[in-house]
Amino acid sequence: MIRLHKYEEIYFSERRDFPARWNFWADFCRKHSSGKLLDVGCAYGHFLRKAEKYFETYGTDISKHAINTAKTTAPETRFFIQDAEKLNFDDDFFNIITLFDILEHLENPEKCLNKCRKIAKNKALVIISVPNISDKKDEEKWKVLDNTHRSLLYRKEWIKLIGNYIKIESVNSDGFYNKKIHLLPGSLNKMIVCIPGLLQYRIKKLFIPPMGENLIIIGRMVKL
Repeated sequence: MIRLHKYEEIYFSERRDFPARWNFWADFCRKHSSGKLLDVGCAYGHFLRKAEKYFETYGTDISKHAINTAKTTAPETRFFIQDAEKLNFDDDFFNIITLFDILEHLENPEKCLNKCRKIAKNKALVIISVPNISDKKDEEKWKVLDNTHRSLLYRKEWIKLIGNYIKIESVNSDGFYNKKIHLLPGSLNKMIVCIPGLLQYRIKKLFIPPMGENLIIIGRMVKL
């Protein structure tokens, strides 16, 4: 696991809020489950601010700074400073576990998934987003985008690994935010490539195939 000092104020200040994304996932969870929800690697708690309207919400992060900020962002949520590879909750406790952009930061994502299996109820809803890497060029891009990435698996490897823990129901993507269209200036390029991701969150329907920046893997926890 990456050490704590990697994830303090300067790191999180470079990450922006995305209300449309969090509204979408809060509504998605509400339509497909109920009860207790855990967001692993919750950062500043932007998703939990939306989710706590509908669920008994819990958030973990390794960063004390992030958790202190999250307590203000989502005041109805219970927060814990915890390593994602050492989650400490009662067995069979959660109805929903979300892992948005967290597994790629772990030295051993399998340890985190094992912990999630232990603390989740059978058939708990699980939502995971990870970098969508199909070749060496993609891998190098993700290393440059964030030097705290430690487990940059290829698309098929993520699906195989995660499929050992959940019954996968869908594999999609969240958009094309860092793609470049040749001959277009930077600002226009950014506006155009962001349209599909924004549209799917606005119409509240996942329609982008697993070809974009992040894989979105949704399924149900399979207990041993």
